[in-house]
Amino acid sequence: MGPGCGLRTAGKSWTIGGLRNAVRRRVRRVHEGAIGRLALGFGLTAATAISLPLLVSVVVGRPGWGGLVALGAYMVATTAIKDPAGGRFPTFFVATLAATGGVALGVLIAGRPWLLAGGGAAVAALGGLVPAVGPTGALALVLTASRPHYPEFAVPILLTFGGGLLVGALLSLPWRWRHTRPLRTAVVAAANDIAALLEVATDPLSEDAAWEGRRRAAGKSLRQARTACARHHLRRQGREAARLVVVLRRILYETVALRGLCSVLRRQSPDALTDSDSSATVAPLVAALRVVFDGGLDVVGVAPGTSLADRIGVLRADLPHDRRSLLELLQLRQIQRCLDRIGESVGVAAELSVGGLYGGPAGPRIPPHISPVVSARPQFTSQAARHAVRLAVGVGAALVIIAIWRPPFGYWLALTVLLSLQATYGGTLSRVVARTCGGVVGALLAAGVLVVAPGNLALTAVVALVAVLAFTLSAVHYVYWSALVTTLVMLLVDFRIPFGPEAAGSRILMTLLGGLLTLTIARMLWPRGEAARLPARVNRLLHAHAAECRTVASFDRGEGSRSRVEKAVLQTGSAEEDLAASVNSAAGEPGVAVPDSLREVARASGRVRDDVMMMVTVMGPTDIAPVQAVLGALADRFEHCVEAVESRRAYQSEGEVDRRLAELSTWVSDLTESRIKRAAEEAPEERRALLHAVVAEHALRELNADSARLCAVASAAFAVEEPDDLARQPAGSGETGRS
Repeated sequence: MGPGCGLRTAGKSWTIGGLRNAVRRRVRRVHEGAIGRLALGFGLTAATAISLPLLVSVVVGRPGWGGLVALGAYMVATTAIKDPAGGRFPTFFVATLAATGGVALGVLIAGRPWLLAGGGAAVAALGGLVPAVGPTGALALVLTASRPHYPEFAVPILLTFGGGLLVGALLSLPWRWRHTRPLRTAVVAAANDIAALLEVATDPLSEDAAWEGRRRAAGKSLRQARTACARHHLRRQGREAARLVVVLRRILYETVALRGLCSVLRRQSPDALTDSDSSATVAPLVAALRVVFDGGLDVVGVAPGTSLADRIGVLRADLPHDRRSLLELLQLRQIQRCLDRIGESVGVAAELSVGGLYGGPAGPRIPPHISPVVSARPQFTSQAARHAVRLAVGVGAALVIIAIWRPPFGYWLALTVLLSLQATYGGTLSRVVARTCGGVVGALLAAGVLVVAPGNLALTAVVALVAVLAFTLSAVHYVYWSALVTTLVMLLVDFRIPFGPEAAGSRILMTLLGGLLTLTIARMLWPRGEAARLPARVNRLLHAHAAECRTVASFDRGEGSRSRVEKAVLQTGSAEEDLAASVNSAAGEPGVAVPDSLREVARASGRVRDDVMMMVTVMGPTDIAPVQAVLGALADRFEHCVEAVESRRAYQSEGEVDRRLAELSTWVSDLTESRIKRAAEEAPEERRALLHAVVAEHALRELNADSARLCAVASAAFAVEEPDDLARQPAGSGETGRS
């Protein structure tokens, strides 16, 4: 029934001043350009679907029928509030079926309060498991069963179904307001953010904080572009753009690898890569990526600058005579190869942009990996199941109270509980405060309208106005939405069977009692809540990193593809997001103090993931046994850290990774000396193995340091006593450092 925004109470006390500032910020954002057009267009369309049946029913003399159609349209329209521009008819159809099923069940058990208690709890739990259903089914059931005035069984069912189909059809049409941020705009924004990241990838003066900021912005833009493609997945343009997003993701991975390669080279040979060389080499790629969607970029021959290639040519002509010069040459060649791959990807992006964003010939088939915006499938995850149980208990308890007490307008108590219980404790607190305040104001507004007691035509106009304001301001704050939608629902319910303004007092009382009941249930069902599951989230992340390392080792042996490694990296990113969400949820729970080290876990995990990206980007299936041994030791480190988290002790390294790195260093040194002695000979296999091994050694040292930091902070978050050396350990330091 409402949007997913509420008062910010997680970790902070709620104040009127904080609410006022939050509302001001959201009002400014809503009225800025495209978002303002989106909110107003959505409000007008939803209000048309709600008020049009009322107008027709008044003209034909059947106002009660119009009220049922309008209620069905309202319940389905609320499912589009979280993403008005991304709504699709299949999603609206599922919501229509949920509303119709709730009405049908409500007609069957109308007048039987104990059956309503059991049925309402079951339907509310189903909505917690199926995101596309949400509270729609339980909302329809409670509203229908509480008003047992249905002389004909099929009439309310058919009218509700018709109202849902009407609003679903209207919201699915290609209105101009739905294209306020078109597909092309989202993809172009992602490309520009990646270009900004590439611009500082080789800059030695760019600080880590600036790099991390651009890195997060590029990742966020890429996710938004994938979401935009999912909204248009039925159209050819959306499918082609999805392939373009896959290419942009590859450019992002290469850019992360380029940053790591340049950092390693500057630490080993500060003079090997000058500022002018790096900027002149990257500048053509950055410029090409920023204009790739303007239609003027040649899709053939997108290449980096030639200054780095010229320097490599000079070094090769001099025949490296010592280990340092040979390693410098190999590292420069890896950087050049990384830049060449970025140039090739930009060329592919240019070709795809012609076919995917301008309707030209189709580009190469690259399989997209896109998840739907709203899933109609049940989500039997632990968090969804727990939320379903809370909904069943809360709604069931409210309906039992109604069955025993039989208060007037008691269904308002159940509706308050249904719409206030959220998946997190902090979200529930926010929603209760907003729902209670908005419900009281909305009931008073509806009472004022009923005092005037206008005719049906005037009441239809008032309903249309309130609907426009409610759905338009739903993007501003939940308090506005709650106040206006309370007025709207009261007018729609009373449109069929009018009540006087005195009904507002009973509804206000039920709203207040519903808020108290929700807080009581929330406090009982969240003794620790998400905080108790934080160790499992951290362990899942550590297991994902271990799987990453083993997958990269299999790829080096030639037993897997690069796409399999990328899938493992994406799974690790998903585990990071789940951990971050759990940390934020736990921070708003009662009596929970989230350790600061848990927030550092996600940042350290991101650095480890970037190290793995660099490994995969620069390596191929070369079958280097010492590299595979180091990766296996790193995977074992993550598994041992899982054991440390489970036993609530600090992680202590056994030194296995250092031993494996020393073996790799010896192997590289021997191969380097052999290559120097036979510099004039052509040995492509030996040269290729050395090329990959040198870069892999430095990448593995980065991975060693970052993984050690990750294991230290992850275990310290749950250790009974925090180790003394953790506070002294600088971020990114490993067992032996990066030397």
